[in-house]
Amino acid sequence: MIRRKIAFETGDKLYHSRHGLCLIKEITRQNMLGRDDLCYCLEPLKEKCARPRFFVSVDRVQEAGFHTPISKTEAMKILAFLKKGNGTDRTQKEERDAQIRHLAKENTPGALAKVLLILSDVAESHISHEERKILQRAAEGLSQEFSFILKISSQQASSLLRKSFRYSQKNSWVKEVFKRVGRNEEDR
Repeated sequence: MIRRKIAFETGDKLYHSRHGLCLIKEITRQNMLGRDDLCYCLEPLKEKCARPRFFVSVDRVQEAGFHTPISKTEAMKILAFLKKGNGTDRTQKEERDAQIRHLAKENTPGALAKVLLILSDVAESHISHEERKILQRAAEGLSQEFSFILKISSQQASSLLRKSFRYSQKNSWVKEVFKRVGRNEEDR
């Protein structure tokens, strides 16, 4: 029998921007897409969740959007990173697209902050529909996690992120994305 090393254990907690904090109830084998796969059985801890439990392959847990919750210290570092502005170099569109896809797939708060800064360095007229959707998801994901970590409302978290972001004439449109996220969270 081959034993695989797994990243998380039963009882660990993982965070997802839509499901909130989830508890790993067990690690079990499940038939996933026609193959026997080792899976985490995750149980969302928030009350208003559509699914009481779900299974995610141990190999695809990060890809599915789950990660260890960040600390308050890490949240403050992200806010400082956003305030400082974009330290990324200006790249060609193809390189930028590849970098954004990689960061979006990484799906951690730090990666989402980098996506925001990379896209904020682009004039609104040069942003594709796909990039707009990624930016919206990044803003929503950060707002949700900051809400959870800092124990404030989603609207307050969105406002905090919006105020921490360094704006210029070129990227003032990003501020509107954060305003929409705050309003959308209020409606949920």
